[in-house]
Amino acid sequence: MRSLTALLILASVATFLLAGYYLIEAWRITHNTVATRGEVISFVVKPSQNNVARATMLRYPIVRFKNKTGDTITATAHLGYYLHQYKVGEHVPVLYHVHNSNHVAIGNPIAIWIRFVLVFIAALFFTVLACVTAMTRNK
Repeated sequence: MRSLTALLILASVATFLLAGYYLIEAWRITHNTVATRGEVISFVVKPSQNNVARATMLRYPIVRFKNKTGDTITATAHLGYYLHQYKVGEHVPVLYHVHNSNHVAIGNPIAIWIRFVLVFIAALFFTVLACVTAMTRNK
C-alpha cells in the first residue's frame, strides 16, 4: 500500500502543477484579450500545432472583426478551442490580444477555463485517493 500511496501523491503533485500552468495560461489569455464578435470568412488548412508528429491537417478559421478602435481586422485563429465546426458566414465570438489584433481566438471564452477545471478536479481526485490509501494503511 505504501507504494500506491506514494504513486498517488506523485500523480496529485504532477496534476496540481499542470493545473497551475493551465490556470496561469487561462488567466493570461482572459486578461490580455478583448472580446468582440466576428464573421468566419474562410479557412486555412495546415498541420495541427499541437501534434506535429502525426501531422493531422486542421482547418483554422479566418475571421473578420472590428477592434476597439474601429479598424477592420482579418486574421487566422491561431489560438482557440474549436468545440464545433464553423461555417463561412457564421458570426462567432472573438478574443484578440490587446497589443496584437492578429492574435485571435474564437469560440466561447469559458472554454479557455475548462482545461484548468478538469485537470484541477483530477488533482483533487488523486489527492483524496492518496489520503484514503494512507488512512487504510494505518488501520
